[in-house]
Amino acid sequence: MSLPPENIKDYDLFAQITQLPRPYKIVDSPLKLADGSYAPVAIWALTQEEHCRCTASAEEWTQNILKERIKHPKKDEQCLAYDKLHFNRSTSEVLFRAVRRADDINKPFFTDVKSIQFYLTLDQIVHMFNQYNIVMKELGPMINDLTAFEMDLWIDKLKRGSSIAPLDNLSSQMQSQLILYMADHFVSSQMDKSSQSTVVEEPKKSEKKPKKLPKKTDDTFDDETTPFEE
Repeated sequence: MSLPPENIKDYDLFAQITQLPRPYKIVDSPLKLADGSYAPVAIWALTQEEHCRCTASAEEWTQNILKERIKHPKKDEQCLAYDKLHFNRSTSEVLFRAVRRADDINKPFFTDVKSIQFYLTLDQIVHMFNQYNIVMKELGPMINDLTAFEMDLWIDKLKRGSSIAPLDNLSSQMQSQLILYMADHFVSSQMDKSSQSTVVEEPKKSEKKPKKLPKKTDDTFDDETTPFEE
């Protein structure tokens, strides 16, 4: 495990971290320009506080629009449109805060949230929101994808370390996939061991006991004796 830099006090360390530039990535948006090219935009990571503001703003907008459309809602009646309206507005709230100008990331690309809903199609909004999610996975510390070879390395790391601490780097979805991968290999290993230990023995051939020769009498002869002598 890496240690913090020396000669830096604890309260100064976090202060220095907060001064680091926010991570971002330049991508081509689905928005076409006059020359047919796609407008480049910057997408940066949102803080938890910004996500909370997105949720709160979406909630306020959804409640207001439902009050305007539904004049006399029944008591305890669940509006079927609520979830969809809230999700659509939340998506626009996130894009407004996360999508920045490629030439100046300190400025938002969109003028306001309303402009996103008025001028962008549903497909364009979904496309840009998918871009945001992909960028977050690339910039974030969580590991969201592993190859079979990398999973084997993780399993070996867990066995040697005798601790589940390394799993904090994996997303919850990736942890589930790793568990399924380990379970599949365990079952395969058990089946291989079972097939190796089960040896099909050929049935032993029955040994024929030699027939007992009858006792010699006057009327019997040895094998070497010819019954008729010339």
